[in-house]
Amino acid sequence: MKNLTFQITPDSNKDSESIQMGRDLKLSCHVDAQPQDKVNYTWYKNGALIYPTDSLIVLRSDPDMPPGTSSLEIVDMKFRDQATYSCVANFPGSSVPELRVDVNITQSSGETQIVILKMLRI
Repeated sequence: MKNLTFQITPDSNKDSESIQMGRDLKLSCHVDAQPQDKVNYTWYKNGALIYPTDSLIVLRSDPDMPPGTSSLEIVDMKFRDQATYSCVANFPGSSVPELRVDVNITQSSGETQIVILKMLRI
């Protein structure tokens, strides 16, 4: 496995980004590995496994992203969605058993804004 890249859609070059409450937010995570279909992605919210709902949509292979990219879409962002979201990727048989990215979503100074901070853990 070469690396784990983390993208906040649509702008992946920022370390943080603000978004208004009530908007949709898509988080995506991609591992550069061959073969791509062997990469397993798991999403967590505050350390608990995310089960897809109407407001939390998990895609194993997002058709809007490069092949092998998993995404988590938070629909109609609410204050209850403030949390640390983690994407954990593992590749069976690799010398790197697991790669993890944490995204911390917190309220900023504005009442309707949140800030997304990216951190990489290996």
